[in-house]
Amino acid sequence: MYKVSGILKVLFLITLIAISIFYDIHGREILSLTSMRFRISTILFFLLVALSFVYVNSRKEKDNSHVFMALIFPFIIPLTMLFFEDLEIFPKIILYSMFLFPILIFALPIIYLIIHDKNDSSKTSFHTKWKKEWSLRLSAPKNFPINGEFCQVYDKNDTEIASYKFMQYDQGMGYDLSYKTKEAMGSGTPKYVDISCYALAERTKYTANIEFNEEEHAIIKQHFDEGYEGQSSHQLYESFGICCLPGGQLKFHLFGIARCICLDFDRQCKMVRERRKEWERTMDFTQDVPYGLWDKYFHRYNYTFKVIFDEPKELSIYYEYPQFTNGEFYKRSFNENPTNYITNPSIVRNYSFRWVENGSHYECTLFFNENNILQTFEKAFLEHPNEEAILQINVGTERYNYNVSLNIEQQSYKLSSIEYIVWKLNLKDKYSYGWVEYCNYCEKKGKHKSYDFKNHFMGF
Repeated sequence: MYKVSGILKVLFLITLIAISIFYDIHGREILSLTSMRFRISTILFFLLVALSFVYVNSRKEKDNSHVFMALIFPFIIPLTMLFFEDLEIFPKIILYSMFLFPILIFALPIIYLIIHDKNDSSKTSFHTKWKKEWSLRLSAPKNFPINGEFCQVYDKNDTEIASYKFMQYDQGMGYDLSYKTKEAMGSGTPKYVDISCYALAERTKYTANIEFNEEEHAIIKQHFDEGYEGQSSHQLYESFGICCLPGGQLKFHLFGIARCICLDFDRQCKMVRERRKEWERTMDFTQDVPYGLWDKYFHRYNYTFKVIFDEPKELSIYYEYPQFTNGEFYKRSFNENPTNYITNPSIVRNYSFRWVENGSHYECTLFFNENNILQTFEKAFLEHPNEEAILQINVGTERYNYNVSLNIEQQSYKLSSIEYIVWKLNLKDKYSYGWVEYCNYCEKKGKHKSYDFKNHFMGF
């Protein structure tokens, strides 16, 4: 649903005031009503609109459907009033309140909106100020799916703030959709988590009763409250994610549109072995589970990115979007949100960057080979454990040749088996991303090309 911004709310109220004035001038003549009857009906109409507006504002689901409901609902009682014969019991003072009463009703919300915006010294817009609710998201590695029996999240007052029922999760670490149902939406800070799930590849049931300690609870709250610098405005995290790994290990993420972070604490589930008929239907998922792989995914390293164009020298990137093995990512525009990056990230899986050349915008995405980059990082930092590294990408003159290396001090570790695709972007058309300039993993099938890259990571 589209969210209703503060400006739209103000315009909505001003429109209603204008309608009230118009109806006062012309309504009595058009409807052939007595002055008293029309004024009473109109006042009740706008009073109920105001009450409905307050009701809409208090709801968690602030979308346009509730505004339309607010417009329809107040018609009911005023229309019934038109059929009353005798309205002499009402004080005559109401006769003179046609303008004053609706204006007062709508002036208060407008004043509130102005004061609310003025008193907030942060960079957040009104759109992000009320949007402090989040959705619960469960995920699992792509090749090791889970069936979630239930997941319930509570705040520090033992109040349930979000929950999920039985569903299968298999899109990858952090990639399962957050279904924004009423039950899955939360507005507090997670303190307790109860979860039960079935690991299909292991044919094992896992359960956990989690309590975050004070330090962990404070970290989650701080991230939810502070948010991050998005590409167009300050933004808040929209989802609290629980990733279920093989062996019953749980990791936790916070997801935003332009940033996802992995919290550096985890939990271990209890194993509950059950004989279930469901296991007979999971033969496709049963395979050797690489239990030692996940520690490598979540290990952090001290390194940064650097893109160098061989020719011409003055070219440089203005945007980058790396995705990491622990589920983290960030989208950074050097002009709009240059501080939106992650220090000491885990190993990069994919790396996208953009540049401008001869007035045209280009984007390149590098897909790294899992075995090659894991082995390279492990070797490089084993030999240089206390040094900062640079993942350097050299772009060839023709833009069709990319040499990537991990450089530490005077030593360079070359990365191999990298797949990449180069797009010439069409930024003017929101329905078209652009067209492919070059791709080193394309497979031609008849008149068409297939762009199915092979460098998939085990967990994604």
